[in-house]
Amino acid sequence: STPSTAPSASSSSIPPPELYSLFSMTITLPTALPSTSASSTPTSGGKEPTKESVIEPRRFQNISIMLSRFKNYTPREMREAIQELSPTLLTPENILTLLQYTPLPEELVALSGVSPQNIHLLPLADRYIWELSKIKFVKEKLEGFLFKLNWESKFNGVKYGILNLKSAVIEVENSGGWKKLLEIVLDIGNILNGGTSRGGAYGFKINSILKMGDVRVTKPVTAKTEEAGAGAKEDLKGVKNLLMYLGVVIERTWPDLIDMRDKELKHLESASKENYSTIVTDLASLKKGVSALESLIAKLAPRSSKAEDHHDDHDDHEHDNEHEHDTDKEEQEPFVVKMRDFLPFAKDEIQKLEEIDAAFRVQFSKVVQYFGEAPNLPDSGSSSESGSSSSSDEGISVSEFFDTVNKSLAAVEGAIVDLRKAREAERKANEAKERRAKFLADVKKAKEEGGMDVKGEPVGTYGVVGAGKAYREGMKKEGGSPRARRATIGAVGGGGAGRGEEGGSGAGLVPTR
Repeated sequence: STPSTAPSASSSSIPPPELYSLFSMTITLPTALPSTSASSTPTSGGKEPTKESVIEPRRFQNISIMLSRFKNYTPREMREAIQELSPTLLTPENILTLLQYTPLPEELVALSGVSPQNIHLLPLADRYIWELSKIKFVKEKLEGFLFKLNWESKFNGVKYGILNLKSAVIEVENSGGWKKLLEIVLDIGNILNGGTSRGGAYGFKINSILKMGDVRVTKPVTAKTEEAGAGAKEDLKGVKNLLMYLGVVIERTWPDLIDMRDKELKHLESASKENYSTIVTDLASLKKGVSALESLIAKLAPRSSKAEDHHDDHDDHEHDNEHEHDTDKEEQEPFVVKMRDFLPFAKDEIQKLEEIDAAFRVQFSKVVQYFGEAPNLPDSGSSSESGSSSSSDEGISVSEFFDTVNKSLAAVEGAIVDLRKAREAERKANEAKERRAKFLADVKKAKEEGGMDVKGEPVGTYGVVGAGKAYREGMKKEGGSPRARRATIGAVGGGGAGRGEEGGSGAGLVPTR
């Protein structure tokens, strides 16, 4: 059982705080508090702890579970580590956990009168809250230090995203291939729509390229088609839609456009995967974090922002002494010491990033308008791509623009690949037909020469050339039998022809015994 009163230092050599910190795996409250009657002598130095925890039960349980993760630290050691911004304890993951259990105002009030001499009588969770209550702006400090730890990854994510988009928009602007492709599409559209209200157009929506695959060919080109010219007939075979026809035109006249993305638009595909709304939101979050950090440092060292002005504008010794005194105070605050150099660096980097973003927005608007579209940019700091001068339903957003251009070029490339596959398939089919025809011709010739055995098969060593009368007579002179050298036609492969010597489909003879 737990004694009703804590033993005094004179009656025991065991320090209670040390014992409680080492063996406080389970939470056991004292069965009775030290007597608070008039005859009892309260512990000097302040109010004695109450019997029950001042923490709400559910929160009390969660804090106890959280502290089990830091069993190598006492509450006091955790306070000291937080004050010193120890990187061992304050990892990003641990800070996120600690931020959930910073002292609440009502807890601070309830524990304000507890003296250090009696702190060991509190439950572990209460001791943790009591220790953290001694850190000024503990929540703001944890958030500020977490901001610094996450700075590099978050800043680089925003920076590289904006630079990637900026490079892509410059490439699109300077790409002669992209402009030529749009010109070809416009010509095709005007020719097809000639004599209608849609003819004679000066431009079109860039997403129209993606819809060209829906326009089907009404008269497919085959070997028997006579409408196409002799020179154009072969490359039109396999064309099934208007997008494939665009591929034919590119192959004929502008083959350099086929690999345009690899040559002129190297950043386009990666830019199409960027989410500019997220980039804008993350940039606003970085600015907010820097502002919060600057405000906290001003609270902890209120004269630090004015120290330079005092030094430059006043030569009075009294002001110099005040500045020196304030600097000493700052040196005593570990948070200010460790964050003081980071703050101006972060502010400078944010300013540079905002300048890059502003330049990109101007460049994007210019390029989009050049191609006949209305830009739809999010307001700086917003999380939705709704421009300040247009509603969210108007214009084309950053993500939509790059995604449309990339998909359009990919569609053209895919159409050309499909065309080439169709042509190759037709070539192989024609070759198979030719081999089949040759095979049938050879069989017919062999029958006409009478070089057939009793099974109706041509005889010979490896071909029908040995199926005639001269061959049979030659075999008789050698004392052999034509049947012993008979060859049978192999199994028919694809297209009805026999399997050839090279393993492909076609006519071939397989020696038999």
